[in-house]
Amino acid sequence: MDRATDSALKLFARRVCVVIGLVACVTNVGCARMRSFNSGTPLMLGAAAPFGRTRPPVSPGNDLYAQEVGRGVAHSRTLLAQDRAQTKARNRLNSGPAGSELAETPPLQVALHPPEPIKPGVKRSQSEPLPLLGSTEATTPPAEAATPSLSLEPKPALDSADSTELSTIVSASQARLESIASYQVLMKRRERVGETLGPAEEVLLSVRRNPRAIRLEWPDGPSKGREVLYSASDDDKLMHVKMPDSIVPVPPMSLAVDNPMVLRNSRHPITEAGFETILADLQKQIAQAGTIDSPTGQLTYAGLENPGQLDQPSHKIVRVTPTGEHWVVYIDPTSKLPVMVEGVAANGNLLERYLFGTVTIDPEALAVADAFDPSQRWGQSPSGLLSRLARVGGGKASTEAQAH
Repeated sequence: MDRATDSALKLFARRVCVVIGLVACVTNVGCARMRSFNSGTPLMLGAAAPFGRTRPPVSPGNDLYAQEVGRGVAHSRTLLAQDRAQTKARNRLNSGPAGSELAETPPLQVALHPPEPIKPGVKRSQSEPLPLLGSTEATTPPAEAATPSLSLEPKPALDSADSTELSTIVSASQARLESIASYQVLMKRRERVGETLGPAEEVLLSVRRNPRAIRLEWPDGPSKGREVLYSASDDDKLMHVKMPDSIVPVPPMSLAVDNPMVLRNSRHPITEAGFETILADLQKQIAQAGTIDSPTGQLTYAGLENPGQLDQPSHKIVRVTPTGEHWVVYIDPTSKLPVMVEGVAANGNLLERYLFGTVTIDPEALAVADAFDPSQRWGQSPSGLLSRLARVGGGKASTEAQAH
């Protein structure tokens, strides 16, 4: 009996030792749940503890949890103190008059009242609306003197000062022309007809003012010997043409002043030759330029200028048409007569240029009766087929002109 009891006690003791040994081994191996009993740092504060720092040994009698909590509280207090110091420093830097005034301003008190009924047809407010909060616009309108007034009304194409000066210059030129009975001038001209710019040529222009008669002569060049006569007292719709000398002689012919054959080589009919047309156009342009929305465009006086082809600086009158064409007329201050006319298209192409030389006033050769008479100047037209064809062509042109 005693031996059996002793064996049972020994067996029980062995089992107890085995259990204790297993528990110790499991604890040292690293079970997460059991290492907390053997670790010096509590589990829930281990992640917040500073790294790389050697912890003092904990005596068995101390409270490990209280020690770790104490360290965390001290560290948190240090961080809070640093944050408060930085906040105070920023407040001192940002503090100013506006901030102090805002801090000292008492809170806004609002008194609420019951809504009042609004009767139909009665305005809700008689005062101007208040500006929006935060708006940077001024509450008072700017002074009227500081705001420039913009006039949208159209202005005349010519200032009054320019109009007066131009009128004086053109009127003096017209008065000078009225004192002349006839004149003769050698002009150099170049014209663009359609898209073709013709060659420069010299033409001797002879004009009798009353009754109006015109003679054009080509003294040199490819058209040497050509001559054109017009006399309003003879027939104001007909002109007479003598062709230059050639191997096959062409007899003189009579054509309508607006015959397409004639306008094929010139921008103007013979009736527009002379200073009279230039001055009449200027007077018309000055009168229209003083009105609003002038169809002639912008007219200006550019003072005295010499483009290079004149003997002396002359009065420069510039007109810009609504289509962009630039027209310039030069009037000589001594003779008071036009000395140059030039037109340029909006794309810069030359339209025409007339350059007038020295003017011969009232020459004796223009005072004779046969100065503008084709039969007296050229003699009787020869008979023959060419003569008959010329007369037929001229008669047809004359008939068409009279019909129009």
